[in-house]
Amino acid sequence: MSDIFEGINLNKLILDLIHSGSVFTDIRIEEELPALWNTPDGWKVIPSSPIIAREDMFPLLKSIDADWEESIKGGAIDRPVALNECRLRCNVSTVQGGTRILICIRKHPLSPQKIEESELPVRAITSMLQRSKGLIIVTGATGSAKTTTVASMVNYINRSRRDHIICLENPIEFTHTNIQSVVTSKEMPTDFVSFDVALFEALRQAFQVLVIGEVRDRKTAEMALTASESGHLVILTMHTSSSVGALGKLLNYFPENEMRQRAQMLSSCLIGVLCQSLIPNKERDRYVLAYELLLNSINVRDKISDPTRISDIEGVLDKSKDGFTIHMNTTLMGLLMEQKISKESAIRASYNPIALQDAMLKEGLLNKDDINEYGVI
Repeated sequence: MSDIFEGINLNKLILDLIHSGSVFTDIRIEEELPALWNTPDGWKVIPSSPIIAREDMFPLLKSIDADWEESIKGGAIDRPVALNECRLRCNVSTVQGGTRILICIRKHPLSPQKIEESELPVRAITSMLQRSKGLIIVTGATGSAKTTTVASMVNYINRSRRDHIICLENPIEFTHTNIQSVVTSKEMPTDFVSFDVALFEALRQAFQVLVIGEVRDRKTAEMALTASESGHLVILTMHTSSSVGALGKLLNYFPENEMRQRAQMLSSCLIGVLCQSLIPNKERDRYVLAYELLLNSINVRDKISDPTRISDIEGVLDKSKDGFTIHMNTTLMGLLMEQKISKESAIRASYNPIALQDAMLKEGLLNKDDINEYGVI
């Protein structure tokens, strides 16, 4: 696909952004509007972007899906596009009652980053990945680099073990070359029609590690628990703002009469939950990774097994002494102390901002005069 972005200004605009070295995560191209990009300083109009006409979008649309006009009738189109410099996840849909076309593009590196080179707690993450069975959950809001983290985890296993790794994605966002392990990447809907069907098939394909792009329904949640309980290492992603929220969301896929049984399964197979967030740095020209890590200690296990006590786990995060478990607010406080992020960014990133402000007041990082009548800066 080396020639897909040639010949028109819109495509050149995308390539120029990629080559510029500027930090951004997404590009948004909507008909009858200028193109936008998502930078550490928020969404902005791309410099020199004209108002985009529908005909300007045709070559790009065809490169994403040659039959896009027919495909879009069935709903949004999700396709990966590989360039020499990076890999793009492209989503095409209609907006404004079907009168406009919208193209959303997310940029990913061609190769996964090594865990050792990331801002994650390397010792804790690699310790989890060395387990032969169990469940690892990576959670966070959209755009929090969950996919990048999971790709780094797969890369670590690929470099350190002789396993068969099956990755189920929609779409495939990172490609893995076999190193020590054998990596099988499957994409929905080309290689499988649904995650639960793919999971059922995978159980018959002699794998040791299973990666699930995202859990969105009961069947997928059930198969993930079954696979992790039956001797496989399962890594999955979810969209929640906290570790405790991820556990609650996973259990809430099940009806009330099954929840206690599923909670006991989860308590026995869970290895840990990693929750992460990307925050603009103080200069707002780069991103900083903030994270929360919850390891399944005996204290945590007891609370997971009783669905009514899930919320009590946040107290474990606050008081854990295992050297690995850490609350998001603790990470944010560390970044503030190191002057890597602003007070405003830290408070926005916290799912418990009142507790964070109390900690900031205690450490002298915030004055009472900074807090308005609503309890926020």
